[in-house]
Amino acid sequence: MNVHEKFSPLMPEEIAAAPAITKQVRDNGEIVAPVPLDAPLLGVKFNGRKPDEVFWFVNEKGEDLFAECRWNLEGGAKEVRPACFTDHGWKLVAYRAPRPIYNLDKLADSPDSPVRLFEGPRKADRARACFPSAVTTANAGGANAIKQTDFLPLRGRDVTLWRDSDEAGARWQEQMIVALRAVSVASIRIVNIALLPAEMIEHIPEAKRGKFDVVDMIEAGIAPEAIRTAAEAACEPVAMSAAETARTRVGGILTDAEIDAEIERLSKLPLVAYERQRGAAARRVDMRATILDKLVSSKRQPEVAIGQGQPLDLPTPEPWPDPVDGAALLSEMTPAVLRYAVMEVGSAETVALWVLHAHALDAFQISPRLAITSPEMRCGKTTALDVVYSLAPRPLSTSNTSAAAIFRTIEAAQPTLLIDEADTFLTSSEEIRGVLNSGHRRSAAYVLRLVGDNHEPRQFSTWAAVAIALIGKLPETLQDRSILIRMRRRLPSESIAQFRADRTDDLKVLARKAARWANDSLETLRAMDPAMPLTITNRDADNWRPLLAIADAAGGEWPARARAIAETMTEQADGDDQSLKTMLLEDIRTVFETKDVDKLPSADLVEALSEMKDRPWPELGRAAKPITQNKLAGLLKDFGIHPGNVWAGSKPLKGYSLGQFEDAFRRYLSGPSAQTARPLGHQENEGSPGDFKALGDPRPSGSEMPATPTVSSRPSALAVQTAPSWESEV
Repeated sequence: MNVHEKFSPLMPEEIAAAPAITKQVRDNGEIVAPVPLDAPLLGVKFNGRKPDEVFWFVNEKGEDLFAECRWNLEGGAKEVRPACFTDHGWKLVAYRAPRPIYNLDKLADSPDSPVRLFEGPRKADRARACFPSAVTTANAGGANAIKQTDFLPLRGRDVTLWRDSDEAGARWQEQMIVALRAVSVASIRIVNIALLPAEMIEHIPEAKRGKFDVVDMIEAGIAPEAIRTAAEAACEPVAMSAAETARTRVGGILTDAEIDAEIERLSKLPLVAYERQRGAAARRVDMRATILDKLVSSKRQPEVAIGQGQPLDLPTPEPWPDPVDGAALLSEMTPAVLRYAVMEVGSAETVALWVLHAHALDAFQISPRLAITSPEMRCGKTTALDVVYSLAPRPLSTSNTSAAAIFRTIEAAQPTLLIDEADTFLTSSEEIRGVLNSGHRRSAAYVLRLVGDNHEPRQFSTWAAVAIALIGKLPETLQDRSILIRMRRRLPSESIAQFRADRTDDLKVLARKAARWANDSLETLRAMDPAMPLTITNRDADNWRPLLAIADAAGGEWPARARAIAETMTEQADGDDQSLKTMLLEDIRTVFETKDVDKLPSADLVEALSEMKDRPWPELGRAAKPITQNKLAGLLKDFGIHPGNVWAGSKPLKGYSLGQFEDAFRRYLSGPSAQTARPLGHQENEGSPGDFKALGDPRPSGSEMPATPTVSSRPSALAVQTAPSWESEV
């Protein structure tokens, strides 16, 4: 490809080629500009040769952006190519448009100096001695790159053009006059080649007289002063229209208000009509057409085409007109949730606290995910999510999405995100999990992406309240950032109201009250650091801290009530959601205790684990076969535990000693022996299947609990809860 083709103007029929151009740059690496000070020296070659001349294009500060390299070939021919520094090193690729003009730093330093504009940087450099009071400049790529060059730094300047004496030079001059008019230069002059003195032209070698430039005159030995005098005598002004003259004189025909009105008018035109008026309109508002395109596009109403979706509609509850008592509000929300769903004891209260956390999200540094799970279908997960939708601020429901859709939507709309059917897509997408994980902590709630033609790095927020409904378990990293609401299929004896999305006035009232209470309590919540029960630590403490802060701010029975629920639900979650590796440590400890030994060969340990029929080890291997010695070693290596020699009589075998596990036991297991918490809802009860007992008030009769207790009393068991709650004692 000829170098000038890389600089060719993007005509309408060439727009389709833009993806190929982008791919070419991507294949060569992303351009890095300005060129870092510690970048290696320019290292590009053409046909195995380094360039004979290099011309650096810089920004206003004088920092290098890219180079134009020239190779002098046989017979007076030349090869000119741009070179850019990329994250793959120096490459012969074109700099992104719009490209700067040459000597931009000198133009910035001399704002009142006249400008001499040449076809290339080599001519601008050599002509500097001829015009010491002017700034000499050029565009990269010659006539074929004018439309890709930024000439705005020449606005309001007096510019003189000196073209080459050939057909390409005439074309360059014609296009340059159009470009300079578009940016409102003060005046334009041209050096009429035909008016240069004939005796001066005779000094140029005869072979070059049909195509000569200012460099040929200098190399012919003509003195710089003579060249300057001859050029001034040959200058002719370029006539400008009255509108161009007025725009130059007063800084623009249109005021800012008139420009805004013009952009508004253009945004309402059909695309064909806008394309026809685009060039004239750009000159009228005194800006580049590409900038006008962006301004007009931002004003256009989005056209909702068939099959292209609908704009987001996020209902925002209007705050209740009167102050709201937080304790009373939570006590209203709890039975309202239970009216539509059968939940384990404490779950409805947790949902109510979480909804208030969503309303007061600006007050917190942690946003726990609300995970609504069930072992099978038809357990009420979607209904529970519908109830949350009716209570939460700016709710947005989805049953399938992508990572990009999540962070771009959160950045643009700040919704409360409600994800249903997550088991159908979330567990298989590491990228979505990463986005949802990042939004758990405000300080880390961002993803980075490169945007635009310049690949500018931008932060996108992932900070949002998120509720997720699914069958089964969340992935471990996301479950660790969640508060779990476990749904169970309703028994015939358990009655609930049918949820109707068009008949939720009672929930809408509660949403309005929640909005008012959150607005009034934001500063209080920001200042709170709620005391945590001693049994709740680490990530569990992070997850429950916003909810306990809400309970403390609400007051009444809720500080003690919330802590009782938090302790029980956390204990159950820790046992029910034990990781595979932690479970392995627990069972290995059991094997050592049962056999009452301090050393075990790997074969004996694997055999003992494989006999635990209620654990995963009998079917952990391939094709549902028992765990192998290699698999065991792989699971233990992350703890720094590796098999070594143990002695069986006089024969050494590969195995493990109890001492190798002591540090891991202390760090990852609680208590002297493994204790698995009993799941919610599995308490043995007497009577009929529907005769479950509800969680009672944990406060002793006739006593007052402190507003923020360090340790709360807990119920001895949990069961399924139905409305009304908190009425019967355990």
